[in-house]
Amino acid sequence: MNKSCRFFLALGLLLLAAWTLSAQSAQSTPIAAIEFASSDDVTIIRQGRRLTVTDLFDLPLYTGDQIQTGRGVSLEVRIISNSALLRVTENTAFILQAPAVNAITIQLVYGRIRAKVERLTGNESFNVATTTAVAGVRGTDFAYDFIALRPVTAAVDPAASGAAPANLPVSAMPTARIYCFEGLVEVSALVRTPATQDEELEPVETRFEVAAGTMLEVSPSATVADTQTEALQSELRDFWVKNDFIEEPGVPELPGATTEPAGDDDSGRVTTSTPPVGTGDATAGSQESSPPPAVVYLLDEEFAARVRQALELKTSVAIVGTGLVGLGLGVQVFALFVAGDGNLPLADSLSKAAIAIYAGSLPFLIGSLFINP
Repeated sequence: MNKSCRFFLALGLLLLAAWTLSAQSAQSTPIAAIEFASSDDVTIIRQGRRLTVTDLFDLPLYTGDQIQTGRGVSLEVRIISNSALLRVTENTAFILQAPAVNAITIQLVYGRIRAKVERLTGNESFNVATTTAVAGVRGTDFAYDFIALRPVTAAVDPAASGAAPANLPVSAMPTARIYCFEGLVEVSALVRTPATQDEELEPVETRFEVAAGTMLEVSPSATVADTQTEALQSELRDFWVKNDFIEEPGVPELPGATTEPAGDDDSGRVTTSTPPVGTGDATAGSQESSPPPAVVYLLDEEFAARVRQALELKTSVAIVGTGLVGLGLGVQVFALFVAGDGNLPLADSLSKAAIAIYAGSLPFLIGSLFINP
């Protein structure tokens, strides 16, 4: 093995060692902790492995951790760096990320969360992101839903009657709803403009501001005309009154908002009795004898199952890629020992084998970045 090969071999070892130490350092410092759990039906996946936890209270959470709540289970998670408090409802999955110092990103895979964030300073940042939109805040009390919606036309309100509609059409992708109780939320969403619609181009990034008492809904096929802020629905506020924080209770009163009983509906369901557009006076008589059609929003179990499968595949592919990198590093170290013993032809062959193993790991590592629910 000539000096040039040894130099690049040593350089590769140093880079891999630095990457390994950086990953270990990121995993050694917790970025959040669980302050409340209504049940132990909570799944936490860390570095591709499901944790076995006997006590969730004060459990430290690290960057990259995937947290999933079961049916009827709620969580409260405290972010250590800025004391932000998250309220997580049932059937919700998210990933904790710390892309930089003083930067926290909650990657919401599906479900519903609410965040109380104290006023941030300097270069601090706090974002909640989905595949549809990113909500960034400085000091805000806001909620973010990312759920599949099922429109239903019914003679009675299913939430009031207890009846569950069957055989409903399911949206292929979830809809993002960002709504603000206090402060201001800056939203960056991918929406279609008239130009991109005419040319059948990809959506473009568009920025919106969601002020206190308003909401923004972004669907997978949203256009700029469709995506406009509107007054916060009282049903959404009622939901968070029912599912309020345990540690810091209180949903701010909103100007002009009306509060109705939350009912006994599931935490994944919100109902509204707003009449459909175009009923007019002609239907006034019939509406007196029967309630207007209802729109029911449900967490879709089929979509949730697809999300879990995608997360498992993403984790498995990342583990394979990381394992190949480790194997290549081992082969390179062995090549150095062989070269030190004077067996240069074997050392050269081992070095080439290590390079081939590194190359083989790249599709897995890159692929894991693009496997998303």
